[in-house]
This record gives sequence, structure tokens and C-alpha cells, in this order.
Amino acid sequence: MNPPALEACVGRWNEHCAGGKDPDFGRSKMLIPLRQAPFYAIELSPSMLNTQGGPRRNERGQIVRPDSTPIARLYSAAKLGSIYSYLYQGTGNIGECLAFGRICARNAVAEARWDE
Repeated sequence: MNPPALEACVGRWNEHCAGGKDPDFGRSKMLIPLRQAPFYAIELSPSMLNTQGGPRRNERGQIVRPDSTPIARLYSAAKLGSIYSYLYQGTGNIGECLAFGRICARNAVAEARWDE
């Protein structure tokens, strides 16, 4: 990344942090400004896409509302609704996918059948 573009990017990020909201991606947490130079940026390709955030889930794999009550019959495995919320857990992606795939399946099949 050329130096002027990197400087502009860091400046924009720091403005978002000062304002307490990231209008580009709607983030309002973990907005920590980048202050101590030097800064470096490189293109990484190919790379693995990893997202954080999304809906929260409980220990049964159920998607929960902001008050932590589960939404009936809505489960989440894999990276949608990580138990770590917006925090990156580092190398836990596959383990969380496998564990919550199994947890969600067990709880989903145990649900009482809806009347048709």
C-alpha cells in the first residue's frame, strides 16, 4: 500500500474511533485508534476470510436476543454467531464449527415437533 493511502486509511479509522462508531461497517465496539507509528500494510493473497460478530448464541447453539432469551428453533453453528461474539479467538474456528455443529444438531433433533 502506498504511504499516502495508508496514512489516509489510518486517519479515517482514528476519526471513526474518536466518534465512537464505524460508519463503514457499523461497528461500535473495539474502536481503538492506531497511534504509534510506523504503520505497514501489505496485500495478502490468497487469504482466508474470517468474520467476527453477528448474532449471539448460547451454550445450546440457540441464537439469543439481546436479553439472552433464545429464539425458538433458531440455531447457529460455524462462524455465524460465535460464542466469542466480536472477539477473535485465534485458531479456534474449525474447533468451534465442529463442536457447535454437533451441539446444534443434538438440540435441534430433540425439539418437540410442531403441529402441521
